[in-house]
Amino acid sequence: MVKRMTQARKEQLFDEHKALLYFFYEYGHGIMLRQQLVNLLSRLTDKYEVEIEVALSQLIQSGLLGSSRAFSNSRHTVITMKKYVLSIFTEKSSRDCHAVNLSPNTILYSMYKTELLLRYLDDDDLIWTPVSLRKNQAEELHSRYGEYVNTTQNYQYKKDNFHSKEQDFFNKDDIFNFNHFLASNFLLKGVYEQNGENVLQLFYLDTNCVTVKKFYSLVGNVIKMFDRYTETKLARVEICMLFHNRAEMYSFKHGWSQKTFFN
Repeated sequence: MVKRMTQARKEQLFDEHKALLYFFYEYGHGIMLRQQLVNLLSRLTDKYEVEIEVALSQLIQSGLLGSSRAFSNSRHTVITMKKYVLSIFTEKSSRDCHAVNLSPNTILYSMYKTELLLRYLDDDDLIWTPVSLRKNQAEELHSRYGEYVNTTQNYQYKKDNFHSKEQDFFNKDDIFNFNHFLASNFLLKGVYEQNGENVLQLFYLDTNCVTVKKFYSLVGNVIKMFDRYTETKLARVEICMLFHNRAEMYSFKHGWSQKTFFN
């Protein structure tokens, strides 16, 4: 049961657990499965998991964080950040902050991203990776991409600003930009060099059980977008897809035609 808290007590609890709340906001964006959050925080701080569990319980009881069942058929719980905490990190009033979206799609997206972040943490480069960016950080993503290659355009590119005679391969959307890229559940992994050639690596988080036809269309837009934004020649684009379960992965593989895709 959530206890009624005075403003002074809320401020005291926030200050006491500020580091934990900051990492939750920075890398979880205010929503994460409890076991993932505990794992992440224990590896980012000097606290033991049991200490983090106690802190989370205290923050939930005080109303600074929320806790609910992740899915109707699951025993896992998802932790969410309340408006009071969000308002501090976003520097907005609680009234102007949007409550954390608890839709199944949002929860799945958080699960996928957190698993990737934990993997990056093993390589000691979690703080830098663009995988940690939020969906509303298109401008930051454009800037991060510019650390790998020479870029063109603005992240919010509009069709009226582009006058290219390039072939309209895949006949895809000319206004697809970094905002659409993030909204479509793509993440930038990075660019690496192989045999003197640049290879772009992406993640696609399949939270909606995407059809092969839809994925063709998305990839067409993504490749065309990076071709438009990139001055550096890219030899290849590699996309790693993350599925919710093996059944969805096998279903996608069954409909996949590499020949059709490359044509």
